[in-house]
Amino acid sequence: TGVQTCALPILIDCKSPDRTIQAFVMALAKGLRGNLILAGDGPLRTTCELLRQRSPYRESIKILGAVSWNKAQELLLESDIYTQHNIFGELSHQSEALGVSVLEAMSYAVPVVGTMHGGVVETVIDGQTGILNDPGDVEAQANSFLRLAHDPSLRQTLGNAGRERVANYFSIEKEAEQLKQIMNVSCTKVQNEY
Repeated sequence: TGVQTCALPILIDCKSPDRTIQAFVMALAKGLRGNLILAGDGPLRTTCELLRQRSPYRESIKILGAVSWNKAQELLLESDIYTQHNIFGELSHQSEALGVSVLEAMSYAVPVVGTMHGGVVETVIDGQTGILNDPGDVEAQANSFLRLAHDPSLRQTLGNAGRERVANYFSIEKEAEQLKQIMNVSCTKVQNEY
């Protein structure tokens, strides 16, 4: 038993799945009871597998590889926490643009533990829809796991607020409305130039 923490990233440096594993192991060492499920594939898969194998808690860490859309939805339904440790990629020099998987988790009322980096700061409101830590601060991420694991009502409050935020600002209807506005502005500007 315990909390199930889920991450659905592409396993690349800007999503820092290795730091997520390190944070989870640190939280387990501090008394967390639960499992981490990484669903995704990419260049850091081998690194993640090695971290899992070297951990005394390897049985609590599962790396599934790429999963279907249906399996991703199933994992979100079963999860208590969603996490990513976004940073500026040391090798790729990339940052998370928007974080679609973060929005998906929020739409399922799963609270997010992330970092104050990239597009995540536009989707997750620290202290309202999730907990955001400084990029690279593995201990803060571990402490955030512990905080949410020990406070189910906070998980529910953050999760419900996240679902509401997605519905109000990131729904398909809102995105379509914004796209129409952008296209109308662009078309009007082009027409006025002729």
